[in-house]
Amino acid sequence: MNKLTQMWITCALLIVALMSGCNSDYELPLVNGYVLARVQSHDVAVYPPSKLAPTAYPDNNGVAVGPRVTEYAVVKQFVIGRHKRIDMAYDRAEAMYFVVDTLEHEASRGLTEAEYKVILNEHGISGELPKLKKAPT
Repeated sequence: MNKLTQMWITCALLIVALMSGCNSDYELPLVNGYVLARVQSHDVAVYPPSKLAPTAYPDNNGVAVGPRVTEYAVVKQFVIGRHKRIDMAYDRAEAMYFVVDTLEHEASRGLTEAEYKVILNEHGISGELPKLKKAPT
């Protein structure tokens, strides 16, 4: 699947989800109005508050992280965790880390473990890494 096709598929999925009020199988409240929601099997994402959805995260079609969040945690105002690349088969996709600042509405995605630790440390989250919960599927 080429990058353009992948982008159109992702855009279509996310636009449908946003237009239907995140018409999801479930929504788990996180922090500062953010939610973890499953739109369909294996498509779990971190969404900003609905009032921000049309304009927040334009680089990711209005979604903070997703659509393949596998693990997450809330630490202070941050949603942190792991996600998988959408352009690979789900069971073979490499897991990457993410950090979402729910006050600044900024997301860092596709991080290596080293990059993840640096960002957490910059925000005063140091020492042992926070334990991540498996995202419900």
